Amino acid sequence: MNDIPFSDIAEHLNQRIEDLARELLGEPNNDLSTQIQLRYGTKGSIAIEINGSQRGRWYDHEQGIGGDGMEFVRARLGLANGAACDWARDWLGLPARSISTTPENTSPHQSKADTAPSPEISNKKPTMAEKVNKIVADGQDIEGTPAETYLRNRGIIVSPLPTTIRFRPNAYGRYGAAVGALSGELHGGANYEVMRMLLDIKTEDSVEPYIKEKFTKNERIMGMGHAVYKTVDPRSQVLKELSKKLSEKTSQPWYDITSKVEHVTAELMKKTKGVEIFPNVDLYSASVYYMLGIPMDLNTPIFAISRAAGWAAHIIEEKFAEAAPKPMLYRPKAVYIGKYAGSQGCKYIPIEKRIKK
Repeated sequence: MNDIPFSDIAEHLNQRIEDLARELLGEPNNDLSTQIQLRYGTKGSIAIEINGSQRGRWYDHEQGIGGDGMEFVRARLGLANGAACDWARDWLGLPARSISTTPENTSPHQSKADTAPSPEISNKKPTMAEKVNKIVADGQDIEGTPAETYLRNRGIIVSPLPTTIRFRPNAYGRYGAAVGALSGELHGGANYEVMRMLLDIKTEDSVEPYIKEKFTKNERIMGMGHAVYKTVDPRSQVLKELSKKLSEKTSQPWYDITSKVEHVTAELMKKTKGVEIFPNVDLYSASVYYMLGIPMDLNTPIFAISRAAGWAAHIIEEKFAEAAPKPMLYRPKAVYIGKYAGSQGCKYIPIEKRIKK
């Protein structure tokens, strides 16, 4: 038997949007509601169209979100696409979705005995390599996603949906986007620009006139200031000590020059603009890389390599940790509440006490 298309289930919800609203939100604000639209909240901030050409549409003016009946289910219950669809089937009294058990590349005429996996295979847990391979290969069909709604509302697509369109990028796409975000002198290439500045300055005595000229021209001092940190970037403190040690060991002037850039810039910023400014991670990392003999053109790739572990961790958390009901951006203030903590679990074991296998 053919499964019920997602679009049909969504349309059923739209037709019963009034019942759905009462199911998930309770009784509306009768003073603000009309025969065409239900309003919820003391100010009627949630508007749900129950009749007319827009029947099934809703919008939450406080949250700035809206959509159709299926999106209403997802938003109110915090469910991902598949779970929301299953909930809708149950609420509408529709049969549960059928899950094909016929393996790919197998004839439907083969018997179960021919196709059934052995107990050894069926009970085998996926290895980490297999999990990673799934992450890399995984993509999401457009059907049942906000991308479908967006495109349909603009008349861009019609049924049947093309299976080649992907809405959520796979791991390679995410890594590519992250690397691309590091391009340019203001982000990933900032420490390259810092080292160019130090090479232009050449000596410690040239720092003050160089910085003053930059201030006169209202030009940026690379390596100073941060969009988030309004105090000392903790990473810069670590790199500052490393730069000092390397400078002493190699008898190169870059730590002293960098340190004077920091102090002169801070003093001038306080004097001319009345604000404090602090070094960011790029100011001292530039001299550290340079004194280690790393070519300047490799500064940004090294920066990307060090971040790759974090990018992978975010993808693993999203895929396996159950940290969020649907994909979302990881903000700096986000708190990780997922269950997945790696193969070693959540208990921290000091390095010296760990058993090598």
